[in-house]
Amino acid sequence: MKRIILISLALVLVSALVATPVMARGGGKFADCTRIQDGVLEYSAGHYLEGEPLRVGYDIFGYNYQARIFNGSYANTYLGGHGYPPYCGDDGAYAQRLADEGYIVEGKSYGDVTLYNWWSGSFPEVWDLTKSDLTLSYTIDMSGIVTAGWAVVEVGLREAGAPNIDPNLQGGWMQSNYVLPGSDSGTIDNNDFHFLSKHGWSYQQYDATGPESLITPYWSGNNYGFWFDRDGVDQWQADLWGMVDGSTYNTEGVYEIMITYHAIDATTGTMFATINGVQQGLYIGGWKNAQPEFYPAGRSFTGDMTSLQVFYGRGVGGGVVDLTDISVEYSYEDTPYGEWYWPYRDVHLQMKWNDAWISNMDCDGDGKLDRHHGYDSYIGSGAWLTNHMRGDGWTYFTKIVAVPADAYLEGGVWYTADGTEIGPMIWGQFAIIQTVESCEGATYVSPSGPGLGKW
Repeated sequence: MKRIILISLALVLVSALVATPVMARGGGKFADCTRIQDGVLEYSAGHYLEGEPLRVGYDIFGYNYQARIFNGSYANTYLGGHGYPPYCGDDGAYAQRLADEGYIVEGKSYGDVTLYNWWSGSFPEVWDLTKSDLTLSYTIDMSGIVTAGWAVVEVGLREAGAPNIDPNLQGGWMQSNYVLPGSDSGTIDNNDFHFLSKHGWSYQQYDATGPESLITPYWSGNNYGFWFDRDGVDQWQADLWGMVDGSTYNTEGVYEIMITYHAIDATTGTMFATINGVQQGLYIGGWKNAQPEFYPAGRSFTGDMTSLQVFYGRGVGGGVVDLTDISVEYSYEDTPYGEWYWPYRDVHLQMKWNDAWISNMDCDGDGKLDRHHGYDSYIGSGAWLTNHMRGDGWTYFTKIVAVPADAYLEGGVWYTADGTEIGPMIWGQFAIIQTVESCEGATYVSPSGPGLGKW
């Protein structure tokens, strides 16, 4: 296991030390160099500390670039460069930190809201549809509205900061309307109307056949799953395709609504709805006693798909509208748990290196801490690195050097020009010159000598 761990250590420092190309000048011997203490060399894009100046002394991951030392959890050599916070030895605390910082996001139950005339609001959580689909569920009781006549209620997603009533072209929502009072006539009555919307009074067409599939916007007065009857129907109407007692009729003005949202890109999404378990559909070429041709029917909406909040609002009509069991289903996880280095988080690692390996200055003006400054590659640069690892009852120590310019590689081993073995090749341009393991002692010592700085 210890040798497997060792293989990728060389790459750690390279990814962590990329800095932005901002130069500051010191004085004396290094007049043309930017130092860490100048405060302008920054962690690279994608790093957990992206945009922050490289630290003088140890940073939160265990790197001390100024002193050319790393001291900490093996996992922390990678976590920062991969955009994650540092691991501090407690799995539970780390999982909670990932959740607190948005690396793990789950759905939420919001409970109940009562709406009076022109009542509106939203919930604080911000949802990113580009990371996960979202399902918004709630029950709306419209039976308390006093006056029919397009008494409108809106519930859905809108951009953070957009209004809670008609957030036009800034979200997508269900528009529920109490249109006609119940008559108990025994025939189908158009009491309540539910329509997915992205604008309060325009763009009232459907255009999605699937989460990623859009067509030319379409609307038909012959439709299914839009109009609902609060009371009963006769036996012939009850036998029509799609008629469900308690779902499409005998609703009493109460509807269980579920809206599924999907982001096509950062500014366009799609949404589909069920009302009392009924999917919406549009007939093409006239009504038929059969499933609609455009079914299920959904629609696109626009806005910032990375920053959406659940909102609710209503207009007039008097009385109250009760929204109950409001909840969001959502699941996003961006964690290091599947990374190969995560199982070694309990391994303690100390690395030390010299200036040729990774300098603590930028002297070539590229905005990064120098590597093998003055050389085309590590070969011949005199760079060296040591790794000292310890785990539960074991230790492992190794010295690694960049091979000299006249060295040659044969059978996976580097040799000097006169044929003396330097050590096994590692990372292409380097050789292992010494390894020491607990209970075994020195398991390898270079015949050319294990001293650092020799090459």
